[in-house]
Amino acid sequence: MTPTPEPSPSAQPQRTALRLSIEDEAIALRFHLRHGANWLLKDFQAGVGKLEQLRAPGSSQLPKLQHFVESAVQATGLALQTAQDAAAVVASPQAPYRDLDFRLLPLAAYFRTADTRNPSRVFTHVFYWLIRHALDMRAAPGLLVRQRLVDEAYWVMVARGASHIKHLNPNPGEGGAGDPQDRHTLCAWLLEALLKTRPVYDGGCPPWTERALARASYAEAFASMLSAVVAVGLASDSSHRDGGTDASDRLRFANDLVNARLSSFEAAAKKDNATGALAAELAFLLRHA
Repeated sequence: MTPTPEPSPSAQPQRTALRLSIEDEAIALRFHLRHGANWLLKDFQAGVGKLEQLRAPGSSQLPKLQHFVESAVQATGLALQTAQDAAAVVASPQAPYRDLDFRLLPLAAYFRTADTRNPSRVFTHVFYWLIRHALDMRAAPGLLVRQRLVDEAYWVMVARGASHIKHLNPNPGEGGAGDPQDRHTLCAWLLEALLKTRPVYDGGCPPWTERALARASYAEAFASMLSAVVAVGLASDSSHRDGGTDASDRLRFANDLVNARLSSFEAAAKKDNATGALAAELAFLLRHA
């Protein structure tokens, strides 16, 4: 099993954590099997040249063995990819999120739900896939995301400021969602929650080890989580009323904005008053977007 950081104590239901952990392990298993097959092929091909020098003249065993190994590895990779695509497509409730085929809502809206059994469900789907797609945009294919730790960020947020979130959650039809600076603070809280739960990890590490992200990978993870937060920060209170989809466009725009101000956000996250500094950076970024 792939080790995961222990989450901080929160109100996350154990049933939700267990279900998401199982899904995360299935994704990690497919990743390691697929990449293991590719590594096997590369290692075999690297050794073929040396074996060619040792084989007896006229022997046909090595080419046959090479063809067998390459065919087996390619078939395994194709079968794994087919199974992964089928599992994602077959009536999955996450299909719109996987394709970024939905409208983004203001962050506070994701804490207003009638689903008392699983109130974090939509939040987790939205931010899990936003972060995954942001990583893809940054060409960071070796980095994966754990749904359980994205979900944990929801509960960290609730534990930190339930009354503040409630203040920003008017009932539908009641107008705006409070002062813009309050919304910037809420976005800053979310980024801090994601940095605390650390949902992004290096899928290239052996599953029996636990290692912190390398500096370059951490920078990619930070930027991708920030892009997801900024994309939702760009959503207006009325953005969902005209139908259509905008998640993909907003995420791409957010990624461009983050690239332009990334160093400022990295510096803000290291300050003693990180929440205030991050909220100020978000306010500046979204005001000039």
